[in-house]
Amino acid sequence: MKVANTSRLKLTLQSKMVLLTLLPMLVLALVLSLLEVRSSMTRIEETLAEQREVLVDERETTVRYLVESARNAISHLVDNPNLSEADAQAEAQQILQNFRFGKRELRFCF
Repeated sequence: MKVANTSRLKLTLQSKMVLLTLLPMLVLALVLSLLEVRSSMTRIEETLAEQREVLVDERETTVRYLVESARNAISHLVDNPNLSEADAQAEAQQILQNFRFGKRELRFCF
């Protein structure tokens, strides 16, 4: 009794050799490509984190300098005993209106 095995692919010896040669190379190329993509994504994330840190540091420094400048601009009002508190606050408000932070023109109030 002969059983017909039609589900099996009939490959020639040359086809089998080509498959045995190319298939591992294709798998290796795919694995190496995935590793490179993963490595690139890690580098990009690290770079973005560094850039974010630099931007935050720059903003903190800018705000620190602006606050220091504003404090220096109104320090003479605090030290002046001839001005009432209301007058000193009104003058300080006038002076501080000119202090801005960023493009949004945020104002500082003390």
